[in-house]
Amino acid sequence: MEEPEEGETHQQPEKRVKLDNTQNAETKQRTKRMFGQLLGTLNKFKEQTATKTEAQIRREEFERSLSEKLAKEKAELAVKVATENEERRKLRDEQRKKEEETKRVQLMELQRRNKSHLSNYVKTTASPPIYYLPAKMSDAVQEVLTAQKREVALESTRDLKDGMNGTHDGDGDELVDLDVKVGGLETGELGVRDDDGMDM
Repeated sequence: MEEPEEGETHQQPEKRVKLDNTQNAETKQRTKRMFGQLLGTLNKFKEQTATKTEAQIRREEFERSLSEKLAKEKAELAVKVATENEERRKLRDEQRKKEEETKRVQLMELQRRNKSHLSNYVKTTASPPIYYLPAKMSDAVQEVLTAQKREVALESTRDLKDGMNGTHDGDGDELVDLDVKVGGLETGELGVRDDDGMDM
């Protein structure tokens, strides 16, 4: 029989220890307890996971409800802003129309006064027309001036009847259609003379 070399140890196979029935029962019970604890832990985790899932579902429902509410409020706000903008636009249009109407009425009044003032003068047929007043008034000139004033008064009456809505167009430089008569004054057919006795 050879002796083992240095550094080598002689290992003998371990002997199995036989457990008696008492130790075997304790081991089984311990194993059962550990398995029960493991199952309990797993069940607890499962319940927690289920609870967490329900909380997530509630949170998702809340977030969806909040999102729908915000979308609804946004749509209502957009409608409100659009309505306010439309009302402001209508208000601006009404104000602009009132200003235009006021300007038009002022212009018509200015034209009426201008026509009334110019009706006191004789108008030439030349372009542009010249308004003048002879030094000596003949019956013919007086008749022309009276006709002009009458026509201006008629135009003012028509404007009032039309409600000053612009249906009667008038030009500030056109008083009456008396150019033929005035033309007669210019050519001397009506016998109008100036201070020097010259025909006008």
